[in-house]
Amino acid sequence: MPGFSIRLDVAGGVRETVGLWAEAKGDEGLAVLRVLMDLGQQAIDEADRLVRRGRLKSPFAIGRLMAHDDTPPLLHAMEQAERSRPIELRSPFEDCETIAGGLWTADQVFGEARDDGLAKLRFGAGTNDLPAHVHEHSDRCLYVLEGEGSFHASPCDWRTFDGTGIESVPVRAGDVVVFNRGVLHTFSAPRRDLVLVSYHSPALAFDDPRQFTLPTCPWTPASRLLPLDMTLTSASRSLSRLDAGKPSR
Repeated sequence: MPGFSIRLDVAGGVRETVGLWAEAKGDEGLAVLRVLMDLGQQAIDEADRLVRRGRLKSPFAIGRLMAHDDTPPLLHAMEQAERSRPIELRSPFEDCETIAGGLWTADQVFGEARDDGLAKLRFGAGTNDLPAHVHEHSDRCLYVLEGEGSFHASPCDWRTFDGTGIESVPVRAGDVVVFNRGVLHTFSAPRRDLVLVSYHSPALAFDDPRQFTLPTCPWTPASRLLPLDMTLTSASRSLSRLDAGKPSR
């Protein structure tokens, strides 16, 4: 049966999480959305187990999406999904003009009592100023659909983050990034567009005040390109813009 697998890089080897196509009464685009959501939840659950067992060096997992026999590549599969359920990408996203996003919620797409969803996010080339943030109320599994960029995350508790210790991992089409709620992170796309398909469990509206939280000490990917005094000023400006545009709690 066609489908996708996620192969996660873990200490001592590779762990494979399998997701199969779900029948959608002939609607292949709908089947794509369902399998990516179900596979995303499986990967989140597996990453959580790996973290608790000490098999991940950091509180996030990096892997590759593998297409099974007779399954179209993810890019073509998502084209089927968007023909079936069109989505509009709107910017700014989290106050960044170079990022646009749209959201499929499972309850609307499938007509079922589900609270998860799938977002599509496009980072324009040169995006380097999305502040590091956490999702306190939602877990993530992100599929890199197109392009290249970097994933930045802190292995430390975000509540005590002091602006140091950020780990940066290059990502490209076919990569997968998985983490549970509470991991301080961001993405950048300095040279090429970066397109992500992001599974949210649960899915919150982009303008929901619970969507993301910023640490006391601000950090952006641009911080590594600036002297310390300019870093603090640049990051603080990004933090101020986000706070100004974010609904009050």
